[in-house]
Amino acid sequence: MYVYLLGHTSDLTMHTYIGVAENFEKRLQEHNVVTQWFPLMVLETSEKLALWIRSDWRREGCSVDSRIKRGFTYIKTHCLTAYVSEMQIGLLKKMPPGNNKQLGNDFWDLV
Repeated sequence: MYVYLLGHTSDLTMHTYIGVAENFEKRLQEHNVVTQWFPLMVLETSEKLALWIRSDWRREGCSVDSRIKRGFTYIKTHCLTAYVSEMQIGLLKKMPPGNNKQLGNDFWDLV
């Protein structure tokens, strides 16, 4: 099961959406029928935890930076596998390049 943070821009404003899906690729295609959404963070977890994270994440601030930071909090707290965007926004700017990212204490201290 996946819980995810999507983004899209319109009029220079970034909008976000938080959802849950068993098949993330299929769900992203469904989102993109009307608007071009792109994944910012995709967290892999159990169904029960995914539903809880989605509910909690939606209650957090709605700025993209605060939602990205909150996503890293879930990753750290629950030791989740995550897929993150290469976009240079929020804490994503602090990520090392490459597909498999090794994050040291300097990064986690920011969360």
